[in-house]
Amino acid sequence: MCSSRPVVYRSPPALLPSPRKIFSVLRQQSSISGYCGNSSSDEDDDITAFASSTAVFQDNLSLDALTDIQPLDHGGFCIVCSCTYNGVQRAVLKIPKPQGPNSAAADLLAEIAIYKRISERGGHPNIAAALGAGFTSRGEPFLVLERLEGGSLAGAIERSRTPGGDAADGGSWVDLVMRLPVALELADALQYLHRDALPGFILHRDLKPTNIGLCAEGHVKVFDFGLSVVQEVRRGNLNQKYQMSGMAGSKRFMSPEVCNGLPYNEKVDVYSFAIVLWEICTLRKPFAGMSVADHYREVITGGLRPPLDPRWPGALQHLLQACWHEDPDRRPSISKARDVLQQIFLAGGGWDI
Repeated sequence: MCSSRPVVYRSPPALLPSPRKIFSVLRQQSSISGYCGNSSSDEDDDITAFASSTAVFQDNLSLDALTDIQPLDHGGFCIVCSCTYNGVQRAVLKIPKPQGPNSAAADLLAEIAIYKRISERGGHPNIAAALGAGFTSRGEPFLVLERLEGGSLAGAIERSRTPGGDAADGGSWVDLVMRLPVALELADALQYLHRDALPGFILHRDLKPTNIGLCAEGHVKVFDFGLSVVQEVRRGNLNQKYQMSGMAGSKRFMSPEVCNGLPYNEKVDVYSFAIVLWEICTLRKPFAGMSVADHYREVITGGLRPPLDPRWPGALQHLLQACWHEDPDRRPSISKARDVLQQIFLAGGGWDI
């Protein structure tokens, strides 16, 4: 289920229209929202309008509303299952493992609270929609989310880096300029969390390709708020930092200040965004082969960052360097990063990478 958004590409990222078609539509529009403008267009068969989502978060949901429950994954402390919601909608059920730690239920309850608040504010087209939540007969919380038929960004990248592989449905995800809309939609989601979701902000804190989904139309859907933190009120200026738990997230994408247990703010998500953007650009795993000790010594302490391709536009290289800067005050806000990335995308039709 894709939520309301002015203009979209119908096909998965691997099958996006040609850059020429994309640029033609973008430049015909007088103002830009996200990366694709404010006015809808039916001039090209590859472009269509999102249908409005009328999904409403259901409190006190009963497991009786779910059928066809089949396990999908049992990583971490939760079990994830595919299911059918209300007899018609394909969905995903997330529930703590029976023998998991007590913290698993508490973490899921915190995640449910975040999804509920996002839903109450109308949701966002690039954040997975929560359909509802409830408790089992044994008092265990559970969460029901929309099913992301396009799989994860990690899966799309893996298929693309395999010789002869396809990102989705038979199209090779080979052109860098064709992959940048994915990063733009990811930036849109983070901008919403950091700026618009609350008077304060929401930190995702575990941004990585396995926590970024793709709906059937190929649009980004950020999910898994199990490690997220809500700051109800922003204090001081945008560089104000807050004392929060350290070592939250995946080390490959974790900022130095989180890894070192220092106070931090939403710039930790900007750092993670840069590492994900690099992986989108290269279709390679960042810091591949590094042990935890090597990563701490070389990346967190030594300042090593993934290598930049000299063929990339200078603006893209500078954006990555700014977003993963070791000093969070030197990193741009995600809104500024998104604006720069959009301009790179609009100017990128002549790339041969």
